[in-house]
Amino acid sequence: MKFWQDHPKAATAVVVLIGLAATLFLVIVSRTSGPAGLKKQVLAHGNSGAVVAGEGQGAYTSIQNVDFHQVLSSDLGDGKTIKSTSFGDINGDGLPEALVVVADSGDDHPIDWYLFSLSNGQPDRLFERHQVANGDIGFEGPRLVEREGVYAPGDAECCPSSMKQTFYVWKGDALVVSQVEAGAPAPAP
Repeated sequence: MKFWQDHPKAATAVVVLIGLAATLFLVIVSRTSGPAGLKKQVLAHGNSGAVVAGEGQGAYTSIQNVDFHQVLSSDLGDGKTIKSTSFGDINGDGLPEALVVVADSGDDHPIDWYLFSLSNGQPDRLFERHQVANGDIGFEGPRLVEREGVYAPGDAECCPSSMKQTFYVWKGDALVVSQVEAGAPAPAP
C-alpha cells in the first residue's frame, strides 16, 4: 500500500496498462469468437454490415441480411417459394422489419406472409398469415395493407367476386387489424 501512496504516477500507469490490456483482450476475443466461444465467419456483406454466423446458428447485423430461404425452410416446399421480401418500420422502433411473402401453387394464387424483426442477432417471427386467396400485402407508411379475394358461391378459384383490404398496425407489442374494407370486384387474372 505504501508503494501506491509514495508513487502515484507509477500507480496510475499500472492501472492504465491493466485497463488497456483488458480492453485489447476483449477486442481480440470479440473478433474471434462469439457466444459460447463459437468461431465467427463472414457469410455475406450487405448495405448494413456483414452477416456473421457461428456453427449451425446465424447471428445477423441487419434484418436485410437474413437468408429467409434458410429461416423459412420448414415452411417452404410443396410448390411454395419466396415471392418477395420488403422492409419497413412498422413498430416504430427505428429499425426495419422484414415482410416476407411466400407464393403457393393453386388456382386461387394463395400467399402466406410473415413479419420478422431482428432480436439479439436472430430473426424473430412477429406475425404470420397463411392461405390468403388471390392475395397481396405491402407496407403503406406505418401500416401493412393486405388485399384478399372474396368468393361468392359459384366463383371459380381463379376469379373471386370482390376483394377486401385489411389494414394492420402495430399496437403495444403486437400487430393488430385496424380496419377492413370491401373492395370492387376482382379483375380476371
